[in-house]
Amino acid sequence: TADVIFVNGWDLEEGLASDIETIAADSDAVVVPISANVPPLAFGDHADEEHADEEHADEEHADEEHADEEHADEEHADEEHADEEHADEEHADEEHADEEHADEEHADEEHHHEGADPHVWFAVHNVETWAENTAVVLSALNPDQAETFTANAEAYTAVLESLEAELAAQIASIPESNRKMVTNHDAFAYFAEEYGFEVVGTVIPSRSTLSEPSAQDLAGLIETMRRENLCVIFTETTVSDRLAETVAGELGDCTAVEIVQLYTGALGEPGSGIDSYVAFMRTNVASIVGALGTP
Repeated sequence: TADVIFVNGWDLEEGLASDIETIAADSDAVVVPISANVPPLAFGDHADEEHADEEHADEEHADEEHADEEHADEEHADEEHADEEHADEEHADEEHADEEHADEEHADEEHHHEGADPHVWFAVHNVETWAENTAVVLSALNPDQAETFTANAEAYTAVLESLEAELAAQIASIPESNRKMVTNHDAFAYFAEEYGFEVVGTVIPSRSTLSEPSAQDLAGLIETMRRENLCVIFTETTVSDRLAETVAGELGDCTAVEIVQLYTGALGEPGSGIDSYVAFMRTNVASIVGALGTP
């Protein structure tokens, strides 16, 4: 049985929530949100304003009509609401987390809100935080092995730091004017912020692939791509390209629309060469550079 179940949090595991709760209850395992102390981006921070999620329309409208003080109160209320929805997960973390990180986790609870983008792994330094968090939690559960956990986390962090430099050098070959992306769903905000990209539109205007775009959403995306003169759509290995192909079929201004699959929420099969996080990021960046870089 498991002693600990690491989850990303911020509703990423929305389809698995009940299963995780059942497994945790049956095994008495601790459920730990691994991204608890990663500074979150709000959903839609890098998305095209025309394609913002309908669920956030009222929130954005309130931003325009209310003063900063009133908006702060609204955000605080939203945070409290999100805390209630995630009480079981967060309380399990509070009860079992290492004492050294109690203040950080408490601060995260105070600032957590429903709009947090969960796709934190697209910025490598966030995965470095994961490594540290993992070592801390495992050390608290098994103090006799704390030295080993810490050493392993430090070794992996060194690998990730090297990866960061490698990816930055490759992305530097893409002219800044070309660093515009249309993606399948809103998963690349952390990547965009880290490497100076703009996500100008998404096929599914949501942080979740479980959502469905409306005809109006797709029409708006097509118009955006025409206006920006974009002929590349980045899709995902785990999601059908059907909607992206629909959009591509309407872009008559493009000689050809390139549909480029990226790895987003899953690694490749064992033995595929893309069965580790490092390979995952290398493969994605190579695909992005190949599509947007100067020939």
